[in-house]
Parts: sequence; structure tokens; C-alpha cells
Amino acid sequence: MRNKLKNWPYFCDCGCGEICNRGKRFISGHNSKISNPFLNKNHSEETKIKMKNPRNFDFREKCKEVGSRPEIRKIRSETNQRRVVTKETREKMSFAKLGRTHTEEHNLKIKQASKHRKKSVEEINKIKLSNKVTWSKTPDEIKEIRVRKIIEKSSRHPNDQEKIVHSLIIKLFPEEFIYSGNGKIIIGGKCPDWFNVNGKKQVIEFFGEYCHGEKRTGRTRKDEENQKLTHYKQYGYDCLIIWGNELSNLPKLENKIEKFVSVT
Repeated sequence: MRNKLKNWPYFCDCGCGEICNRGKRFISGHNSKISNPFLNKNHSEETKIKMKNPRNFDFREKCKEVGSRPEIRKIRSETNQRRVVTKETREKMSFAKLGRTHTEEHNLKIKQASKHRKKSVEEINKIKLSNKVTWSKTPDEIKEIRVRKIIEKSSRHPNDQEKIVHSLIIKLFPEEFIYSGNGKIIIGGKCPDWFNVNGKKQVIEFFGEYCHGEKRTGRTRKDEENQKLTHYKQYGYDCLIIWGNELSNLPKLENKIEKFVSVT
């Protein structure tokens, strides 16, 4: 064995001209340049056929079948939950995946795999909470771009109830408000249904009983209103909220709109 101290520095035996670490003949990986038995060789056609032997694929399929069993998946899940991933490791994992995108074929496989999988209530609540936290940290400029794209793809337009409200607003204030529910105006990631274009910082929102009801949102009627009012207030806008059941009394609704526009 070479004397580690006397013979150093020592150049790599592969002939690259670089200096090895003490006591080493090769730089890591360079030994394959001269001692690799498959150097400048290729597999024969017969070997390739053997490598493609169906029994190899049968074995792989069997492994997949075993791995997809509920009891095996449960063990894996519990094992992963006990793992502690440091912040540094998470950053490395995130950086490694940066810029990578799935192919259309891969996206389709993911979609088909998750189509028949039902999420538990607990899992759904976790996803909702995670999305809220992520959205709260998103800059307003990015929010505006994303919301506008979503609305454009959905081709949003006024429904029958909103058309009635719109006709009332245009009748009372023909040059004060525009319909902005199609993505024309975005305020902090929210798209108001009507926006004042006459200098006043006013917006009007229409709340349908189904979409904004407690059964769907999990919030009371008052909490649902306060959430929207508070959001616009932080950007300096006054907001009027009109509920679907208020359309049963149009004269009263007209007075409500007039009072809002004249007072604020």
C-alpha cells in the first residue's frame, strides 16, 4: 500500500492529470475509465432479449400489487408520519423540484388515480386550511393575475338574480356603477360584482342564498358579511351586500341602494 504521506501529492491513475486525495489511486468515479469491464462494450441482442424477459415484468407487477394493498399503504403512511424532515431538507427537496413540470400523460394518470378516491372530512379541512394560509401569504399582484385567469376560463356572466339587481342599479345610478363580476376589477384577490366608476370607493356584492349560505360556507350570515366587508375596508372601499331573498321586495331594495350611495 502506498505511503499516504510520502507519495502525496499523487496524480489520478486514469491519466486525467488531477490530484487524488491522500492514499487514493483514483478520483471518485475515475476508476471506471480503466477498470470498468463494460467500457466500450454493448449488450448483445441475446442479452437484451433476456433482460426483457416477461418474468421480470411479472415480478414488478407483483411488487406493485403488494405495495398497493391497504395494510401495506397504512404501514408506509404511519412510517412517513413518524419521520422528521428538517427545514434544510425541505428546502433541498423544494429546490430539486424547482422548474420541473409533469407531462400531460402523467397529469392524466394522477387525475384518473384520484378520481375514485374519496377524501375524509378531516383531510378536506386540512386542505382548506392549507390553501387559506398559502393564499393569505400571496402578494396582491399574483392574486389579481390568478383570479382574473380563473374568471376568464369560467366565462362568468350575471345570473338571473344578478340581472335584476343590475337593472335596479342602472335605473337608479346609470353612470355610477359598472358590472365587474367578469373580472374587470380585482381588489386584493376579490372580484366585486359592481364597482363605482364615479370617484367614490364603493363596491356592491350580491350573495346568493346557496353559494353564501351557512350550509355551504360553514359561516353564519353575519360572519359571511363581515368577512367581505372587512376585506374591502382594508383597501379603503365601502361595500354594500345584497342577499337573494331581498329581491322579493324591490322597493325596499331600491331604498337600501340609494341610501348606501348617498351616505358613503
